[in-house]
Amino acid sequence: MVGLWAASAAAAAPTVQANYSVVLDGGTAFARAYVVPSDGGQWAIAGTGGDLRTFDTSSGNEVIPGQLGPFSTFAVASYTVGASVVNVVVGANVGPNCPTTCLDISFWDSTNHFGPVTGSPIVLNLPAPTAMAIDATSSPIRIYLAGSNPVTLYEQDITFAANGSVSSGSFGSLFINTAIVRGLTFNSNNNELLLADTNSNLYTVTGLGNPDVSAGTLTLYRNTSTGGYSQLEGVFFYPDLPAPYLLGGGVGSGVYGLDPLAAANAPIVLSSVQVVAVGGRQTQPSSASVNAAGNVTLVTEDPGTLGANTPARLHIVLPSALIWDGGVPIVIDAGPDGGTDGGGAGGTDAGPDSGIPTIPIIPPGQGQLTGTVNSCNCSTAGSAPILLALLLPLFLPRRRR
Repeated sequence: MVGLWAASAAAAAPTVQANYSVVLDGGTAFARAYVVPSDGGQWAIAGTGGDLRTFDTSSGNEVIPGQLGPFSTFAVASYTVGASVVNVVVGANVGPNCPTTCLDISFWDSTNHFGPVTGSPIVLNLPAPTAMAIDATSSPIRIYLAGSNPVTLYEQDITFAANGSVSSGSFGSLFINTAIVRGLTFNSNNNELLLADTNSNLYTVTGLGNPDVSAGTLTLYRNTSTGGYSQLEGVFFYPDLPAPYLLGGGVGSGVYGLDPLAAANAPIVLSSVQVVAVGGRQTQPSSASVNAAGNVTLVTEDPGTLGANTPARLHIVLPSALIWDGGVPIVIDAGPDGGTDGGGAGGTDAGPDSGIPTIPIIPPGQGQLTGTVNSCNCSTAGSAPILLALLLPLFLPRRRR
């Protein structure tokens, strides 16, 4: 029995139940969501081409007010301004008040929400970007944007004064021979960009800061033939040391954990996990991101995923169900929920979980447990049957009183 279970589990990704499933606005851009880095760590900002909206990850409820757009893309970073650590939200505003694209910059906190910044917006003569990444590791902050006509990477530097006002700095651009960029993220460990296009190609851009992106070098890192994945859309870099990883939206394959440091020509898939929406539907993730602790996961589905003209969705998975360690999903509770995705903002989890854990099959080598969440480095594929034997009593029917 144990042997049959191990053989079947090895062929299937573990499954985790979302705690909350939320319908986003009617925007038509790629759906993306990020946990606000500071201010309690329980807030998620999401956007899909319309307004930017904030959700309380502990309840799934929307925090009012949002930030009026439309924003074709956005990014979030933590940065020290004066003596305070602030959450910087940068959106590519393509609304009626911006004749071209504007960088709309806000400070977000749970009291003031999207606070205005003196000197914002910064007007750019660009078509609507499709993806954005921020390098906030030093001053000036570097804002990277992916344009689509032609496909080009842009960099706009910004500087904050001690009083919180912002000013624009140098600007650069780099033509890249790729399809439309769906995902863009900054690898702070290697000072490089990683981008995924509509053909599921994953590229690196190195040579940043010499003096700007115009001196960068685009290199194909992996594609579906060499990377070991079937599809790849939005990507998110997590700087877990000594084993950083990428989360990637794999659509029908769920959420991927990818290795940004794999040897040449080696597959880069560390693991994958299927996320089930509230109500039981298997999701089609276009992107995923996590908080700094790696234990709150945000999964988005693009507009049109459930049929023509259907809105995007955000799924929140809390640490009671899933943590990521070295790119490996540690599924704690995969029991079915009784709630439904009601089609409106702030959908709730209406039913209890079964309490039965799912044991992940963790590939050997670089897929083993590493990082700050679980650092024992003691889990391998070979240990799964042993763990199952120890946990078999949990699978037995429980006597009701």
